[in-house]
Order: sequence, then structure tokens, then C-alpha cells
Amino acid sequence: MGTIKTTNIQSISGSGTVTLGTSGETFALGTGVTATGFDGLSDVSQWRLNATTNSGSNAVVSANWEEVDYANYERIGSALTQSSGVFTFPSTGKWFILSSFYLITGTGDNSANVKLEYTLNNGGAYTDAHYAATGMSSGTGRGSVVNTVLFDCTDVSNDKVRFSTTSFATGTNLYGETDASYSVVTFMKLGAT
Repeated sequence: MGTIKTTNIQSISGSGTVTLGTSGETFALGTGVTATGFDGLSDVSQWRLNATTNSGSNAVVSANWEEVDYANYERIGSALTQSSGVFTFPSTGKWFILSSFYLITGTGDNSANVKLEYTLNNGGAYTDAHYAATGMSSGTGRGSVVNTVLFDCTDVSNDKVRFSTTSFATGTNLYGETDASYSVVTFMKLGAT
């Protein structure tokens, strides 16, 4: 085993790829060593409901979506696109999806659900990935439900997600506003597929 001391590594041709190690090898940094030049998250965006929706409805959350636009919001990289509540990823990769929905429950609605569904065939069929529920056994209520999903998008044409409501009684709805993120979804690309 030897030691290489240098201040710069370049390819022989002056351009192209320089490969360090092979598959399965690990590079460890010594104590107090800092590595620079590595990118963080490549794509992060947030979407919210800009108006209340799905009142008493067991259906896809298909309306009132907007990308967050408050003064200090800044997307990283590319945002997802959305059409009728179906979200399309801008690139393949492993995506962390964090959603928080503010619900107003109708009288006696003790199990209002919001679920994240995904398709791997461009909407030919959807599969439930995660449920979150809230409710009140009597009277009306307010509360937030949270979903977290790690989703591996391998095909941007076919792999998509959407949100649906189930067990929404009369008077139960998802609350939204255009000036604040009461019901919001964050999409973060963590790495390659």
C-alpha cells in the first residue's frame, strides 16, 4: 500500500472521466478532511392546494394544485409537472415524497383518509402506497395527516403518483389557500435509480 500526494488529478487527455476505484470499494476521508465539489439534492419542489377541495368526496385530488410561490421559496433543479392531480417526475431516480394535508372533518367523521397512489403504466392501474387518517367520533374537527413514501421512478413516461381521499363524509374537506401551505407536498430526488 502506498501514498499518493498531489494537488490535482486530471485525465490524460485533459477532458473526460477520471475513475477512482471500482465497484464495491469505499473511499474514507481522514479526520478533519473536507470534500468539496459534490452536489447535494438535484431536484426539490413543493406543491400545495390553493383552495379547499374534495368536500364530502371520495376521489382523486384533481384540482387546485399550484407550485408553491411564496417570496423565499426556491425550487432546486426541475419541478414535477401536474395534470388533473397526476404528478409526473422530471427525471428517473429515488424520490422522497412528504405530504401534509390539513383536513376539516364533518360531524362524526371518525376516519377521513388521504392516500398516495402510484402507477407504473401511465395510469392503466394505480396501487395504494400509503394511507393517513384523522377524524372525530362526534362534532367537527381539524387536523393534519402526513404521508411519507420513498418512490423509485424508473420510467418518467409511466411512473406517476397522485393523491386520493376516502371515507370523506359530508362536510369533510382538504383545506387549501394560495397564500400559505396548509396542504403541501414536497418532492425530493435523493439519488439515481
